[in-house]
Amino acid sequence: MQPRELTRDNFKTYPPLARELACAQLSLLRELPLALVAILLRDEIDLDSCFPPEKKSIEDRFTFLASLPADARNRLTEGFASLSLPDQLSAQDWVRFPRKFEEDLSAFLWSSHQLDKFREISEQFVDALHKAVPAQQPPTPRWAAVILSAGLHKDGYPLFRKLRDHGVFFPSVIGEDGTGVILRHLAGRGSATPVPYGHWYIDGASLTPVQSSGINRFSWNESTKLRAEVLRKVQSVIGSGAGGPEMLRTVMAGWTSQDENAGASDLLIDSLVQRIYDEGSGTQIFSTTFVQWSAREVLRRAQPVSLVARFGPRQRQRSLNDMFARQSEEMDAQGSLVDGDFGAYYTWINLNRLTGSQNTSFIAWSESHHQAVAIGPGLPRGTQAPDPVSIERLLKLVAST
Repeated sequence: MQPRELTRDNFKTYPPLARELACAQLSLLRELPLALVAILLRDEIDLDSCFPPEKKSIEDRFTFLASLPADARNRLTEGFASLSLPDQLSAQDWVRFPRKFEEDLSAFLWSSHQLDKFREISEQFVDALHKAVPAQQPPTPRWAAVILSAGLHKDGYPLFRKLRDHGVFFPSVIGEDGTGVILRHLAGRGSATPVPYGHWYIDGASLTPVQSSGINRFSWNESTKLRAEVLRKVQSVIGSGAGGPEMLRTVMAGWTSQDENAGASDLLIDSLVQRIYDEGSGTQIFSTTFVQWSAREVLRRAQPVSLVARFGPRQRQRSLNDMFARQSEEMDAQGSLVDGDFGAYYTWINLNRLTGSQNTSFIAWSESHHQAVAIGPGLPRGTQAPDPVSIERLLKLVAST
């Protein structure tokens, strides 16, 4: 089927919001090349489970294309139309399964030596979109904190080596209840700047209570039932012997838990956590990987203005089959610390991929080592604080920059 043959009935299996948008843009979709339509539908089909920035991005693409005069739109999209595609691709049910189409399209473009051409065409399209619809600046400067909990410890380990060059290293952080102080600061930001899905708390163990209704939260322990269901589904696919990683990825992409949730009391967050478990590499087994991947996905998808990610201890590594089969009660404090240290660095990198990164503030702190690093627009880079400092004072220093 070609885009010009699309009707409203083709979208009857889409969720409500996605179906409404696709039908509203039906005339536009009929005029676009097949490869571009399928790519647009790949994200549009998930509109009902998207966070506000994702929804805006999807809607902006259609608004941008619809606003162009026909000749300008044809010039912008003619590269997609010039791709030589086999009949097998157009014969697929690319409306209902746009991800499967995209996977097969990528494989064909690579095998037919058209991948470089496709990449160039796509970059030109994205550049034109970004020029027409610039990214919005956050309503308040972004702030994030990574906490390495007391269960993460390794004697003699030099913490935050990759982060020190970008801010101030504090070798002596004093005081009690640092986690509580940081979470109260998060709650204050949530109250001062109420943004839908704009303030998050992720924990690699159990959630610490936060007195704020504006904080979105989930954790490793609270999502235990969902994780167990994902593992059962993974084991059933592996145990069938019918396919390898590709089949597993395809099966999990179309699977939705019917019985368990992440304990978040929010369907969007439950959907997010499920995707973290069934798409993440190692998120089902290691709590530290779960936190790192969760922070990455929250920053990428929700684009929050506040984030606290707390790493808890993970199980000790064993054989892969054994780890999939059962959760170990033996924790690895040293390995968990190394995971958390790298997780803090990756979180900072992902934070800086968002708009307004020049005004972003970031803190990483170890409960057991009593050390921290702070990065902000007004803090000197590659320096070390000479005196002990409390978490309260550290937060004030970052806030004042």
